[in-house]
Amino acid sequence: MEKKKITIEVEPATAVATVGLLRGIFPSIIEQLERQAATNGSPLKFNKVENMQEVLDEIYEKCIAETNLREFAQAHLNSDGLPN
Repeated sequence: MEKKKITIEVEPATAVATVGLLRGIFPSIIEQLERQAATNGSPLKFNKVENMQEVLDEIYEKCIAETNLREFAQAHLNSDGLPN
């Protein structure tokens, strides 16, 4: 399938948090849906899961690039009160 440029307007820090959480639980969601479908006697297999994960990763990286969250987190980790 052909890629197309899609433009949306979001608050970058909120998008990072939202997509970051989704990236973390996405594999579990897919596994659970497939397991539930198999239990119900209607096997379901998602195709292109890696492609979907790549989409989440790309959105996350584009949004985080518009914030200073990485710099903020690194500065926080490097502060005297926290271990490195």
